Formats: sequence, C-alpha cells, structure tokens
Amino acid sequence: MEQDLADNFKLDGVITVVDSKHVTPHLDEIKPDGMVNEALEQVAFADRIVLNKIDLVTDADLDDLRARLRSINTLAEIKSAVKANVEISYVMGVGGFDLEKVVDNVDSKLGVEAMPKKEGEHGHSHGTAAADEDHSDCDHDHGKCEHEGDDGHSHGAAAVEDHSNCAHDDGKCEHDHGHGHVHAHVHDDAVSSVSIVEEGELDLDRVNDWLGLLLQTRSEDIYRMKGVLAIDGAEDRFVFQGVHALFEGSPERPWREGEARISRLVFIGKDLPKEEIKESFKSCLVANIKAQANK
Repeated sequence: MEQDLADNFKLDGVITVVDSKHVTPHLDEIKPDGMVNEALEQVAFADRIVLNKIDLVTDADLDDLRARLRSINTLAEIKSAVKANVEISYVMGVGGFDLEKVVDNVDSKLGVEAMPKKEGEHGHSHGTAAADEDHSDCDHDHGKCEHEGDDGHSHGAAAVEDHSNCAHDDGKCEHDHGHGHVHAHVHDDAVSSVSIVEEGELDLDRVNDWLGLLLQTRSEDIYRMKGVLAIDGAEDRFVFQGVHALFEGSPERPWREGEARISRLVFIGKDLPKEEIKESFKSCLVANIKAQANK
C-alpha cells in the first residue's frame, strides 16, 4: 500500500497554520531533555506558514510573532489570514522539495539579487529578503544525484559532484527580518536558522568533507537545508536540499558571464552552533585554502 501511495502521490510542501492568539505559550514551552518542542518543530519544517487569527492580536504582537517565526525558519513564506482564508494557490503547487525552486527560494530569503532569467528559463527573481510576506490584509503600513550512506539515507559526503563536463544543462550574513523597529521581547529558541552567504569558489573535496561531517554529526538536529554552491572549475551552479540526513542535489544552470560566484546556504534545526558552522564553511573557499598554504 505504501508503494502504491509513493507511485501516485508526492509531498508537494509543508504548510503550517499558526494561531496568532495562542501560539506563543507553545513556542515558549520548555520540554524535558531529549524531547522536541512540537510547535517549534512544525514551524521549522514549514515551506509556507499561514499566520491565522490576526484579527485577535495587536499589530505590535503580530510584528513580534512574524520576526520570531522568521528567526526560527528563514526560508518559509508567511501569509497573514483571518479564519485561515488564503488563496488556494498559496497551499497548492508549493514545490517545497523541488530542486528547480531551491534557487529562487534561497535567493529571496537571503536578500541576494538574482540574475534576470533568460527567455525560456523557469522561475522569477526576488529583490529583497522580505519578499515573502503579504501585508494586503494588514491595516497598518510596514513601509539530481542522490548518494546512499551505509544506513540507507543520502548523506553529504561526496554529495557535491563536478558536472562541468556534462552535456546537459540542468540547469555570513544573518538577516534581521523584522520591520525596522526594536522588539521588546528577545527569545532564545533552540530551533533557529543558520544563513551563510559567501562569495568565491569552493574546493570540491573540502566542501564534500565539510557537508559530510556536518550531516554525520548533526543530521538529527538539522530539520531542513537548502543551498546554492559555486564549485571551483564547475560551469554550473550546484543546488541542493535536504531533510535530516536525506540529501539531494544536482547542477542547475551555467554561471553567466560576469555573474558573481556566490554560495548561499540555509540550515534550519535545533541547537545548531551558528558561528562554528559559518567559520568552518569558510575553510572550503579556494581563496582561503591558498592563503593558508602560503603562510
């Protein structure tokens, strides 16, 4: 029966409905050691969030909640609603696990200005990190190579392949996604996002080892991950997405002439050492490897 389902259905995306009026106590709930806060986890896994019952909370509380949701899950789109009334297009055709949509998703949330698409290419570009939110209901102005590990799961080790000779065309900054004002409440959520934006090309072996070690040691804590990598010597951008230890990646389109070689990665998970992850990623940059060798 499970195979029948797999043959006829696919997971399009994860939609999380957030009760604006009552969610905060659930997000704040402290669980015993070893247990996961289910509310935080549901926000972390979401591709799109319906921020419901906005008519029952103040604008200030709503702004605080939006900022907190974004600190937990940088990648998710957020749409405000009353009585969960949103367009059907918002919850259908999400493509949360489609590699083709990874680039647009990561670019829009990290504020990287995407290159204009050439005629015939899919997708669209987003200009700002806050492009995912619809304030139309607000009454105020807010200005494919898979690699199997020994356990049967796909892992990062050797996951990034150099496809520069293939004939086919498959084609550090933390952002405060608030609205320009200081929030009164500061939360230290165990579940949060780690965003990396680094210009420069990556050494293939180093980034394979780095990603493999990260998934080996942190796979249970990493809920979602997406990224675009600039591999040294590769003509194509490499895109990937994953859930826990499951990893999927493939070359996308070729880098265009004059396009900056910028790698963008987002990890969403529990108790992730943000600075350690960011600093260790820098060791994969070819420029840093050469600089270290010349010392």
